[in-house]
Formats: sequence, C-alpha cells, structure tokens
Amino acid sequence: MSETVIFRPYAAQVACGTNSGGASDFSKSRYVKLTNTHTATVLVTIEADVGVDPGEDTNKGGMAGGTFSMPTLTTVIIQKGKYQQLFAGHAGVLGVPVHV
Repeated sequence: MSETVIFRPYAAQVACGTNSGGASDFSKSRYVKLTNTHTATVLVTIEADVGVDPGEDTNKGGMAGGTFSMPTLTTVIIQKGKYQQLFAGHAGVLGVPVHV
C-alpha cells in the first residue's frame, strides 16, 4: 500500500546532472523530489555541504554527503542541506525542488 505525500513543487522538473560538475542545489531547497525514469537502478550522489553562502565568509555548519541506489520507476523526496548539490548516474533521474 502506498502512502499519500503532500508536497508543493516550486520550480520546473529537470533532468539531474550526471557528474559533480553538473550537480545542482535545486534552488537551495531543503527537499527534492526525485523520479527515476531510467530502465535500471541509478546511483544518486549528494555532495558534502561546503556550508558557505556566496558573498559571506561564515560557515553554515555543513552536512556530510552520501549516495543511495534508486530503483527504476520509483519516486522519493530527499532532505538535504541548503547548500548541498546532487547528481545521478543517469539523466533519466528527474528532480524538482519541493516544499513538504
């Protein structure tokens, strides 16, 4: 049985970058809805939070990074640090910043 999750997207859904250089912070959102439309399980990487706001030189208390495997045709909402960026092993993973 699936649960109903209420969320509000506040930007367009886009394909995730596929490497660190293409990673996104999804408008500095704390929550990102990810959907794996690829035909295989995909590794998703959340990079370590450097915790520094451009224009400021104070540390915001960074968060550690991590990875998880996202099975095909699944959707999750992840929580991340404001300055953390993420990318996926395939552009078939779509992401959108959301409020929950």
